[in-house]
Amino acid sequence: MLNDIFPSVFDNSFRPCAPEAGDPVLLFGKNSAAVREEGGVLSVPTFPEVPATQDDYLFRIDGKPYFGRFSEDIPSGFSFMPLRSVFGKKPDSLPFSITTGYHIASWRRYHRYCGICGTALVPSKTERALSCPSCGHTIYPDIHPAVNIAVRNGDSLLLIVNNSGPFPRYSLVAGFIEIGETAEQTVSREVCEEVGLRVKNIRYYGSQPWGIAGNLQIGYVCDVDGSDEIRVDGTEVHEAHWVPRALIPQRDTSSITGEMINAFRDGEI
Repeated sequence: MLNDIFPSVFDNSFRPCAPEAGDPVLLFGKNSAAVREEGGVLSVPTFPEVPATQDDYLFRIDGKPYFGRFSEDIPSGFSFMPLRSVFGKKPDSLPFSITTGYHIASWRRYHRYCGICGTALVPSKTERALSCPSCGHTIYPDIHPAVNIAVRNGDSLLLIVNNSGPFPRYSLVAGFIEIGETAEQTVSREVCEEVGLRVKNIRYYGSQPWGIAGNLQIGYVCDVDGSDEIRVDGTEVHEAHWVPRALIPQRDTSSITGEMINAFRDGEI
């Protein structure tokens, strides 16, 4: 998956520092990042080629600090690339660095003022948070949990096409966890709402941070319970089919969705 960057090591402990020469500075636009591509290998701007401060600190990878912020000004030779287009590029750790950095930079961008008193927020010096210097209110990074659901029907898997989204390809039923729900309750609700099916034997598969949308994607596997007649809602789902294992095409594994589809295809779940 996107976050599997071994042998590189991701360190999200909060140890902000001032940038030094050569430290990566991720510059973001709307759903995009400034990169230079040569032969499928990406590079990003560095300090002091572009300015950065300790307040722009993001995380460390292999001990090197990364910085990032939104900016319309990018250095010559770089251009904005859609975030999803960085998948599969080299070095292996950079797509994860870019999407995770986008998550943090977006959180900072969308929380500029205190929601209680309206005072401009300032970065905390002790934790990854934004603090109000007037009333003391503290804001922590937004993480939106969502479920991805592999619904099995014997030797077939439920694959859908969403009405919205950047890729018109088969995927899994998915949705955000609502207030007051467990993740397992979300699985049952989303499958029922989107394709009119009931499910049983719900079990956890795995999870993945998905910085593009600030999500934590949580994978579940379950079985159809009772009738297998599909009734798409027509709002979120355009079409849905039971696809036999032998007919499922190989998917890329940048996302937990692709990994789960491949796992069913290969008889692992």
